[in-house]
Amino acid sequence: MKLVTALVVALATGAEAAECPRHETIYRQPGNDWVLKFLPVPHGAAANQISALEVWSPGDPQLVMAGAIYTPNGFGRPLGVLTLPCGEERDDQAEEANWCEPFWEGPVYALVGEGIDVFPWDADLPQDRQAVPAQVLLPGFASNVWYSMLRQTAWSDDPLGDVFTFARCIDDD
Repeated sequence: MKLVTALVVALATGAEAAECPRHETIYRQPGNDWVLKFLPVPHGAAANQISALEVWSPGDPQLVMAGAIYTPNGFGRPLGVLTLPCGEERDDQAEEANWCEPFWEGPVYALVGEGIDVFPWDADLPQDRQAVPAQVLLPGFASNVWYSMLRQTAWSDDPLGDVFTFARCIDDD
């Protein structure tokens, strides 16, 4: 009985969400089909980049926002950015699109431990050992979609929010 109680408490307090590495996780928004997928930080990324991600919309399958989370110099709160693709690929970046101005920028929070906190990062751990939060919060994301040209194609009748909840590991069936 004590084991069951411990498991219930761990789940209720937002314990780590998965056994897979963070860069192999998929999150979804409750009540709709928006997806956030963490990826490995690319080789040659900025030294302060701690995560790479993509966000895509169910209403527009061509819409894939590329993103990153950084720990800025001086101010320790992780900051994120999502950009929309625009233009053709450049010859010097065959694997990376030429990105437009940022679509969303802001602090990134997560459900860790007993509540909401800054997005977890431990500089002493390798990328594949970083905490996998139960939820990721991108404040203002939904309002950016609402007040953008994406409202025509990416908004649906389902509620769009700023919270993405762990759904599964990428290699799960």
